[in-house]
Amino acid sequence: MTGNSKFNEIVKYIAATTVFSVLLFFYSDYAAHKNRFDPENLSAANNTVFYTEVSADQNSVPVPETSAYACALIDANSGSLIFSKEADTRLPMASTTKIMTAIIAIENSDLEKQVEITAESAGIEGSSIYLAQGEILTMRELLYGLMLESGNDAATAIAISISGSTDKFTELMNLKAAELGLVNTHFDNPHGLSSDTHYTTAAELAKITAYALKNDIFRQIVATDKYVIAERDNCRARYFSNHNKLLRRLDICDGVKTGYTLSSGRCLVTSASTDSGRFIAVTLNDRNDWKDHEAMLNFAVDNFESIKIADKGSLKYPIKSSGFSAEKFIISNDDDIYITVPKNFEGTISIAVQIDKYYPAETENAGNVKITAGDKTAVYSLTAKKITGSKTF
Repeated sequence: MTGNSKFNEIVKYIAATTVFSVLLFFYSDYAAHKNRFDPENLSAANNTVFYTEVSADQNSVPVPETSAYACALIDANSGSLIFSKEADTRLPMASTTKIMTAIIAIENSDLEKQVEITAESAGIEGSSIYLAQGEILTMRELLYGLMLESGNDAATAIAISISGSTDKFTELMNLKAAELGLVNTHFDNPHGLSSDTHYTTAAELAKITAYALKNDIFRQIVATDKYVIAERDNCRARYFSNHNKLLRRLDICDGVKTGYTLSSGRCLVTSASTDSGRFIAVTLNDRNDWKDHEAMLNFAVDNFESIKIADKGSLKYPIKSSGFSAEKFIISNDDDIYITVPKNFEGTISIAVQIDKYYPAETENAGNVKITAGDKTAVYSLTAKKITGSKTF
């Protein structure tokens, strides 16, 4: 290759590094069918880079009132913030901490594992399932005791079983918070007893919950009203009743966790699922939490819907790493993609894919998907994964 030819090739590759935007589709007259989008042409991810707040005021919908010091109401699918108050203020969260404890346990343990209760796990202050040293329960049973009865002793037993100590388990909790992109959350323990450096925000607690609710086992546990452990050798009988009153008061409610300490006040996280989507309400330090959550969840399902735009991994863009390398990558999404819109939305929905880097590294954010529906916008990141073997474009 001559010097001029090499130069021309380099110029071509540099030009290719400029932003590449592709309008995948432009669909108007969206009215009756939430999933009109052709699944063979689309599908996508929940790695939200940022999102625009869905303002209820723009839709002439009265915003629900709340007595909470801080609150957040989100679409669990898209992550969009529908309604908030002091949502980024760091506050103690009491036993809603156990949402993170539960999902860490589910992801890191066999649920049928036999857990022998240690002296350290027995007799923890606060709410309890009254574990005794030497008893043997399964991890699954401990998780029901954790989430239904809010057992601080169950939280400690889970932590020690998985990590050997509560301190080591707390490290896993903080690592997960970092993975989720949380900057105003820090855990000191797995149960939520008060500590100066144990805190979160209403918005970030909602994000933790949205992540946990993607897990089938977590969803099943937090939606359970009652759970019984039959008496057996080395384990006495136990009867758990979920402290979440909205499971019995509100048909659409299907989770998730209560919390209270003197320093935190009443804390509550709830979720609701209908044909409109799944919504999560969070209140911190709220003396009227049951009433407020009922109003917030009804507000969400009555006025908003979650539209699925694409399935996990269906957006695929093959690229080469450079003109002088054989490395090839697929730019794709890691999860489903949704956007939140007003109920019975009839406007235009468009998707634009932007590839920002022509020389990606594996797992690096290599572009994004921008969804626009009327005045609502959501942006999701795309990930680059190396193609191995004999695969070709």
